[in-house]
Amino acid sequence: MDPLMLLFLLIAGLTDADNVSTVNWVSAWRGESVTIPCFYSDRYKTHVKYWCRGHYRDSCPPIVHSDSPQEGKVSIRDDPDQQVFTVTINNLTAGDSGYYSCGVKISEGSDVGDRVSLSVTDGKMSVLQTVANEMHIMQHVIQSERKDTTTNTEKNIVEIIIF
Repeated sequence: MDPLMLLFLLIAGLTDADNVSTVNWVSAWRGESVTIPCFYSDRYKTHVKYWCRGHYRDSCPPIVHSDSPQEGKVSIRDDPDQQVFTVTINNLTAGDSGYYSCGVKISEGSDVGDRVSLSVTDGKMSVLQTVANEMHIMQHVIQSERKDTTTNTEKNIVEIIIF
């Protein structure tokens, strides 16, 4: 498994937040793939998860669902034990840039989710740019975790991971 994904999973386990969250933005290069994590609370483990394109989750039609995952351009994978689902978009084009939402289907009530902005650019990423993008994602996840319930021990663990 990708080391960055392992870090996401570790950090996701530090909180019992009662919501769905992802990163605010992701920058990726044309022709490459991107995998975006969507974290959710324990209460949503058995719910259907989905990925849609649009500025507002309530009005964007789902592209993929966890109850019928696809392979190809866009795929979704749910890991209930780690309380995260990931969406992978392959062979990125400039047309893939825009807002997306990760959501959890609520049968009786409003769905819950979070929005991410994807920016696809030309060129190849340098090692420094790759690290900067990954650090931004980790920083967002860490800030989300600290907003919920963070103990001093958890802060120390997070600081060790970053440095």
